[in-house]
Amino acid sequence: MKPKERLALEILEAMRREERFTVAALLQGMLAFRREQKAIVDLLGRNPKEGVALAVLISLSPWFFKEEGGGDRKRLLAPVYEALRGVPLEKEERESVVRFFQEATWPEIRFLRQLTKRLGVEVEVRDLVYAMSWLTRHRTALTRLGVGQFVGVERAEAKEAS
Repeated sequence: MKPKERLALEILEAMRREERFTVAALLQGMLAFRREQKAIVDLLGRNPKEGVALAVLISLSPWFFKEEGGGDRKRLLAPVYEALRGVPLEKEERESVVRFFQEATWPEIRFLRQLTKRLGVEVEVRDLVYAMSWLTRHRTALTRLGVGQFVGVERAEAKEAS
């Protein structure tokens, strides 16, 4: 299993445990390069506090994370749309899903895309709905914590300074 898939599963578990700050930190870890994501999930297995701390620190540095994702939102969310096709949803769930598709940040989109890759193995469609509802319920806190926002220092500026 790829590090980004393992990280997505860790985020889902943290959501189930209602660990909001862990979810926020690990969502930022979805922005990290593959090597850094692997380091985060390896640490989570040995020492969860250290793994979360590493996710936070990596997100503060322009050296270890991908540039903001580009591309068409609809195309990026297509696997999630497809997974939800025909799934009966209650009114509140439907509203959360619609809101998620409108407001999702890049790390949240990456997180959901990774979960869809694990459908039928560790993840069920109801887990996708739960994750989108959770993210929608916690939107204000996640936004205020800066999830999906990038550090003001560009990689080029950091190179000049070092």
